[in-house]
Amino acid sequence: MPQYAEYISKLKTVINLQKDKCHTSERELCRHVLKNYPNEWQDYTNSKIMALNFPELIGIKDCVREAVYPNLKITENHLKCPKFSCDSNMKECLQVRADVHGNNKKVIMNNTPCEVNEFCPIDPHKIFSNNVLDEYCIPKSTNPVLAKRYPGEDCLKNEDCVSSISTCFEGKCIGQELNEPCAKTDECVVGLYCLNNICKNQLKNIGDSCVDDYQCKNDQACYNNKCIK
Repeated sequence: MPQYAEYISKLKTVINLQKDKCHTSERELCRHVLKNYPNEWQDYTNSKIMALNFPELIGIKDCVREAVYPNLKITENHLKCPKFSCDSNMKECLQVRADVHGNNKKVIMNNTPCEVNEFCPIDPHKIFSNNVLDEYCIPKSTNPVLAKRYPGEDCLKNEDCVSSISTCFEGKCIGQELNEPCAKTDECVVGLYCLNNICKNQLKNIGDSCVDDYQCKNDQACYNNKCIK
């Protein structure tokens, strides 16, 4: 989140302002900083509160904010979510626009889908951390696999799949089927779990005896050795 990056940056600033006069345990609360650098300390305080409490601050009323966060001195625009809208006439598949301070952010998405063999590289982190952003439809073949994929998920090559025994076939990781050998549940297809090195059906009924969550259906959990929902 950009709020945490700002917080860390401001923290480094206040820690180093008068480090020769501030005890380690004081850090950002050093009285010398408070006295000699009030603006820098206020910037740090704002960034800390925004980073640690951002979800609670969105849309908060002034009277509540002033009572709960009296040390937060910040403009109203910082506490607003981006405004999302759709436009089928733009050439981009995603567009982000905000002022230099990140205020009044607008996110426009093209509601005309990309071609069948294309996708729009939407990254939530980029949306919230960039004041100006343009994304265009790109071929699916260029879609990077950033994390190992489980059976049934998209892949480009065998190495993209979470298991060394899984293969990438027609863009999907192929897992082990019922009664096929396995070393762990990750290797089995959805609806199965690995029991004694063999892929078995998950338990179907609420109340069935279990040892871990993998044994229960995917919308259930194992609690007190019973599958619950």
